[in-house]
Amino acid sequence: MKDILITGSNGFIGSHLAERLIDEGHRVFCMIRKTSDTTYLKGLNIEYTYCNFMIPDTLPSAVEGKDEIYHLGGVLRVANKERFYDVNSSGTRNLVNAVNKYNPDIKKFVYVSSQAAAGPVGKGPVSDYGKSKKMAENAVREIKNYVIVRPVPVYGPRDKDFLALFKMARSGIFLKPVQSGKLSFIHVKDCVEGIASTMPAEEKFLSDGNVYSWQEVANILKKVIKKRVHIIVLPVFLMKLGGAIGTTASKVTGKPVILNSDKVREMLADWGVNVNSKAGYSLYDGFLDTFDWYKKHGWL
Repeated sequence: MKDILITGSNGFIGSHLAERLIDEGHRVFCMIRKTSDTTYLKGLNIEYTYCNFMIPDTLPSAVEGKDEIYHLGGVLRVANKERFYDVNSSGTRNLVNAVNKYNPDIKKFVYVSSQAAAGPVGKGPVSDYGKSKKMAENAVREIKNYVIVRPVPVYGPRDKDFLALFKMARSGIFLKPVQSGKLSFIHVKDCVEGIASTMPAEEKFLSDGNVYSWQEVANILKKVIKKRVHIIVLPVFLMKLGGAIGTTASKVTGKPVILNSDKVREMLADWGVNVNSKAGYSLYDGFLDTFDWYKKHGWL
């Protein structure tokens, strides 16, 4: 049995990872704030560690004595791009400093980064989100037994980002960029399996081992929801306009939006990653599992 700390444990991927590590018989500590939503952690045999990696003084007792740490905490959408760097980059730096000072011989420190840190087909990040994750990776490499994993887009039960895609398809519409390359995906169960089974000094992508076009994604969605879906092709200028409007709206309201200029730059790039994988879910089976969960829990 290992003592394991997880940041971002109450989130989509983090909560599934907590379940996976508990099933292995480990003692799991979940780093949360007292205001955190712990819906997905209820009923799990875990211990809460109330601290914040944005506040260095709260970290020593959290990292001391842990055999492994899995760092999933961060932000995916922001109203101001500087918050990407404050949380994803500087926040990770705080955690790295604490580990190196108070737990320098840690057996494994896993940073769950993102495909966005490497950028489209490994050409470098094209978004502020990706740049902030790459900066965090550079900090993590200072830890003795570090691991960096870069999941491609992750979907599955509890995920809210893909929910919009399913809602759109169920309404009979699928919006597809006219200029787009290949895409890669991974089901959350396969993702946490890949995260948990890593070894120190590894740096790798996590995907289901396949690449898809937007057209293929639309076709699979149609089979899953058993409904005719009309594909609407979006020209580049219209997507960029939508992104600019979203960015402006965020600045005015102070609230993050799903579509902004950063996200459009990512959507127009080629993200296909063909890696060796033993994924248990095909995209069809994974989408079906997700669709059934959405319906069961009243999200669709």
